[in-house]
Amino acid sequence: MSELERLRAGPAVAATPAGLATTAGPAPGAKQPTPVWRRWWVWTAVGAVLTAGVIAAALAGRSESSIPSTDLGNKKFF
Repeated sequence: MSELERLRAGPAVAATPAGLATTAGPAPGAKQPTPVWRRWWVWTAVGAVLTAGVIAAALAGRSESSIPSTDLGNKKFF
């Protein structure tokens, strides 16, 4: 049982003396920087751009008048 528990625990990690920096990467307790795509302001900007695009497309596709054109002309009577 003790051999299986030792294998399950994984390889032993060597401790580094305090004050010495390692070149293998950041310290185990160091906070990793958050990727840009996980920040709130990126998704707020994406949402604003998409909203502006939808509004611009809706306004560009809108006709100026709801009166259909006829052979007699396009006069507004009201």
